[in-house]
Amino acid sequence: MVIKKVLPMLFLVFISCYIYFGLGRYLFHFCFFDDFLGFHCPLCKTTLAIEFLFQGNLKSSIQTSIVGLSIILYFIFYQVFLFFGELKKICILDKLFIYLVLINYLYLLCQ
Repeated sequence: MVIKKVLPMLFLVFISCYIYFGLGRYLFHFCFFDDFLGFHCPLCKTTLAIEFLFQGNLKSSIQTSIVGLSIILYFIFYQVFLFFGELKKICILDKLFIYLVLINYLYLLCQ
């Protein structure tokens, strides 16, 4: 039972290391929104924002995408609430994250 609660945190550590070392820059990039529809998706530039955040450049991270910082906080709080069984707080956190993604999307459309 404890492994089910710890496994998502291990996944986050793996993703964090993946982004911190910049391994995402060497992969083939394909975006359905950008390539076929001609506009950015709601999570566009999030990986770049997280890379800036891991490099200690908070200002560039927020300017690139506000979802970068919020996705890190989302996953941390999600795991904490899940560990302590606070399901109502997880529902509130989910709604808040969706609103932040929509705000980021509007921000990208205005650029």
